[in-house]
Amino acid sequence: MTVRAKAILGNDEFFELADKGFHTGEEIRKCHEAGVETLVAIPKKPVSSQAPDPNFNQDKFQYDKENDFYICPAGQKLRSNGTWYQNHPYKTKHYKTKACPDCPLKEKCTTSKKGRLVERNENIEATKRNKKAIEQNKEFYKRRQQIVEHPFGTIKRQWGFDYTLMKGKRKWMVRWD
Repeated sequence: MTVRAKAILGNDEFFELADKGFHTGEEIRKCHEAGVETLVAIPKKPVSSQAPDPNFNQDKFQYDKENDFYICPAGQKLRSNGTWYQNHPYKTKHYKTKACPDCPLKEKCTTSKKGRLVERNENIEATKRNKKAIEQNKEFYKRRQQIVEHPFGTIKRQWGFDYTLMKGKRKWMVRWD
């Protein structure tokens, strides 16, 4: 939608400000390719994707882009077989090491008996760029929350809605005349 809006408005300077429901790496990448900077909130990661010790979460692994491998906090190299897997709506590479079974830090890093698996998706550079933009523009993003979120909160409170569920209900529209 952002790329279409940019084309319709004929504006070269365009920022996308969106909440976490719009955080997909592919869409963020498409915006960057179209010259649109993004500030899209990052959803919280599921607990299952985290290491037993937060010091061993994937963001603590260093990626060597030139040689295509990760270095874990214990100093081991995790390598890929080079295959892109289509396990999600996007492609990922898997990185592993044979050093996991004998690693003294394994209990902090993973609960898997096979060892640690790190996935790198094809859009990771775009999502990292988005994260950096959010960190550098915190006040700008806060303004979006104040402008956009407030009306929805007010409507819900005034009409007594704790949540809105339209599944199985006849859709209706409110007109703001």
